Amino acid sequence: MNIRSWGKTTVAVGGGLGVCVPVLLAALAITAASVSSVSAQSATSDSTNGQPRGALPVVPLPQLHKLTGLSAGDHLNVRRQASAGSEDIGNVSPDMGPVDIIGIDDSGEWGRIVWQDANAWLSLNYLEPDDDGYLPGARVPEGLQCVGAEPFWSYTIKSAQEVALQYPDRDESPDMILDQVLGSSNRIDFPLALLAASASLSTTAMLRTGLCFDGMSDREYGWSVDILVYERDQQRLLSGCCHLPLP
Repeated sequence: MNIRSWGKTTVAVGGGLGVCVPVLLAALAITAASVSSVSAQSATSDSTNGQPRGALPVVPLPQLHKLTGLSAGDHLNVRRQASAGSEDIGNVSPDMGPVDIIGIDDSGEWGRIVWQDANAWLSLNYLEPDDDGYLPGARVPEGLQCVGAEPFWSYTIKSAQEVALQYPDRDESPDMILDQVLGSSNRIDFPLALLAASASLSTTAMLRTGLCFDGMSDREYGWSVDILVYERDQQRLLSGCCHLPLP
């Protein structure tokens, strides 16, 4: 995958795909309006771990972090709430790779993460920004996984060259070659369009940052995606939320 810069936008260029751009843009405009409406309603109702949704300041861009300042063999506790006295519900260690921080609490001392079926917190005293876990030329974490329902599906950015779209009810889900990562011509960083294809399937995934709710759990995600899927003579539009899973 080659990288080219166009103004302030970085573009990764590989092989071409026959993508119907007008159809994609029209479909994504409708979907984005719908998702924005749902997200706005969700932010003012319901709650997560006893706190109103949307009450916590969220960083404009999810940022990868790496652990620092720990002794050899040590780990960082995962807290249910943004407090050292909160319940310890797990731990992360440096060998687990980068951690995707999607929000910061009012004190600026705790970072919000996606943890199992909910959200949790890590002390920022032991974390620092990490620029090594992104795709070349784009602030997209390698390993980012997007999910959706009805039907259930998952879309994973496996590497700078490969993505995978999987359906649980299908035996065969071939990996696709990531041909292009196309940046916006009039915005910095996001949205990004990821174009990929295999012999029988091609996709255009429009990736954005911002809070996203999957409707199936209490998790808040830091990324959303709309994927236009071309398969044989059929097209479908999938919408979902994304996160960087921790091992």
